[in-house]
Amino acid sequence: MTRILTTTAAMLALTAPAFAQVAMDTDADGNVTYEEFIAAYPDSDADMFASMDSDGDSVLSAAEVEAAVEAGLLPS
Repeated sequence: MTRILTTTAAMLALTAPAFAQVAMDTDADGNVTYEEFIAAYPDSDADMFASMDSDGDSVLSAAEVEAAVEAGLLPS
């Protein structure tokens, strides 16, 4: 039983960033624009978005969302 719970918890932890990405990516293009980000997190601002946009291309990729979740910048 403990093994099942541990495996389930690990799977959920690994998929949390993917859920964050899908929830924000309303046009399903694989990236999160500033507009999509603000719609999902209205209390955030351009500076927060820019801090997560590590490559400076004005969109958040799945990897950038994952890094933001891991860094505690976004809830999982």
